[in-house]
Amino acid sequence: MGKSFVSGKKRSSAIAPARRAALEAIREQRLRSAHMRDLLRSSKAFAALSARDRALATRLALGVVATKGELQRVLKSHLRSKSHIEPKVGDALELATYELLFLDTPVPVAVSQGVELVGSVSPRARGLANAVLYQVTQIDRPQHKELQKKLLNMQSTLSDQELGWAIGCPTWLVARIRSAHGDQAVRNFMQAQMEPAPVFVAGNLGLHTVQETENLLSQAKLMPHVCELPNCYALGCPQRLSTSGLVQTGEIIPCDASAQCVALLCAPQPGVSFLEVGQGRGTKTELFLNDRLMLQTNQSLASESDIPFIGIDSEAFKVKVSRERLKYGWEGQTKSFAVDGLKLVDTGDCPKELQGKFDEVFVDAPCSGTGTLRRHPEIVWGLDPKSLDRKQTDSLPQLQIALLNVAATRVKCGGLLCYATCSVFKEEDEAIVKEFLASDVGKHFEVESVLKAPGVVLLDEAGKQELNKWVTPEGCFACLPSFNGPDGHFCIRLRNVQN
Repeated sequence: MGKSFVSGKKRSSAIAPARRAALEAIREQRLRSAHMRDLLRSSKAFAALSARDRALATRLALGVVATKGELQRVLKSHLRSKSHIEPKVGDALELATYELLFLDTPVPVAVSQGVELVGSVSPRARGLANAVLYQVTQIDRPQHKELQKKLLNMQSTLSDQELGWAIGCPTWLVARIRSAHGDQAVRNFMQAQMEPAPVFVAGNLGLHTVQETENLLSQAKLMPHVCELPNCYALGCPQRLSTSGLVQTGEIIPCDASAQCVALLCAPQPGVSFLEVGQGRGTKTELFLNDRLMLQTNQSLASESDIPFIGIDSEAFKVKVSRERLKYGWEGQTKSFAVDGLKLVDTGDCPKELQGKFDEVFVDAPCSGTGTLRRHPEIVWGLDPKSLDRKQTDSLPQLQIALLNVAATRVKCGGLLCYATCSVFKEEDEAIVKEFLASDVGKHFEVESVLKAPGVVLLDEAGKQELNKWVTPEGCFACLPSFNGPDGHFCIRLRNVQN
């Protein structure tokens, strides 16, 4: 297989702690088919790392998952056609190849550490690792670095395949984003994928004031930066968040700024009945409660008139998590149930809290998650393009329109129906709304601009200017991921105008 870089035999103790922890997480993710972020949150090995090592290990673990298909393509090109490598060896080779292609780690360091990683799981494969990584360094690294340089150079034109290679993304996904949003938008989107997602948080206003929240973040040395949204902070040192204890105690809510904006634009007025379909683990529920409290303060309203929020989710374990986290500061203000949103059409078997209609229904629809690829790397190579085909049985658009149609039946006359996704594809966003409005159920609804949302009054002038950048002519909120900026999210407000 040609020349090599590393000769002799080194002890596995030379492996950097961050790389060792990342390799273990990658192996665990492969064996359990789990979400990498979930594994990292519960990893004792990650918790024991220094803040700096934890940041590197996180980037390595998430990066390998996000670029897995490209890493495997590159490695396969340097292996004999019928050769077979053990999965644990493949894990280590993928980690080293990721560093060589997508990070700025010095070549000798990435190669030597890669060989040591392979040797730690299979000593006899050290020679193979040495030879393969030499080929990656000589052939693939220069190609990828040149493509990445062109991606950052706004004057260069790259094909879908070249963009995919530059960031380790499937060509079909690049082509679909380009088709939906154009050349400049796809370039901005891909540039955003080159760096880790920034970390945004909100304070739990059920426990602390805004000033108290800022003090907590500063005391934890998280370097908070106040954003244009109320009670929203970008963290300059996010690697300290997991060990700060602030998330575990419910005092801080990790949530992307765009998702916080969606909550602000869909938050109900104080004193109205509210149903959340697709509550998940309760993150947006907490944001809605925050926003309602801020609106009460803004309007000088008493909290005694509060009506408990009702949330449902089809997955019982998420409902359990939601109930537990909503105890922190919001006891008695929410009720959560394990109910499939599609079954709301028949209320006979539903809890009494789900009987009747609501002033507002919010649908947080299951979607491709393509606006959140940096945070959910499994989506990049795990998403099947067929899942976006409206004509396919059990596709995402099929489920989305079905949920919207059912949820609409639970909205009072004059009430509001909100629909949201974290997708950047029109098939899951505008196309769903268009189909709904043309249906028998949807013909009684009209689009109401998000700029009319009660929460807009909570924004200062800078916040309103930032919001206006992402409001479409039709009145939807539709943002795309940006370099060192928030994720891509979509939401729309639909008013029931039936008498």
